[in-house]
Amino acid sequence: MDIWYQSLKALIGLYSTLFQGSVHVLGRDNLPEGPKILIGNHANVTDGFILPYLVKEKLHFFVQEEFFSIKILGPVFIKAEQIPVVKGEGRKAIDAAKACLERGNSVVVFPEGELNHGKDFHRGRTGAVVLASESKVPLVPMGFYVPDRYMKTLYSNHYNRRTQGRWQFGG
Repeated sequence: MDIWYQSLKALIGLYSTLFQGSVHVLGRDNLPEGPKILIGNHANVTDGFILPYLVKEKLHFFVQEEFFSIKILGPVFIKAEQIPVVKGEGRKAIDAAKACLERGNSVVVFPEGELNHGKDFHRGRTGAVVLASESKVPLVPMGFYVPDRYMKTLYSNHYNRRTQGRWQFGG
């Protein structure tokens, strides 16, 4: 795996070590070998942080395009070949993901397309199903759960608007 993916993995590993605590995983033995499309719920910013340590293949996450403009993190996302999702240009993201799968890597999609902040699920979008149909790789469902007592909602101003995200601290 390349140095940029390893750098991204180290950054999220540092956060995970310092703030997430232990992780309980059910069903790890059910992961198929080789490229796959992992799909799951998305209540928290930190949902996908543990995945690079559970899956052998390099992971390519679908990420909202705005995150690629964050100082330090954005350039690492680009060099680590994460997949920008631009509103109205889903086909580009699907084609980029297909190329990643063809190289033997795996892709992570949160079909809700945005955080649900621990509330009701948002309606899922169809990109992961289209990707699975076209690439002929398995679609693997997963779920994330963190008790509310370990979550903190952080607010910020990004992209000319007020933003919020639930971050895991403990658990």
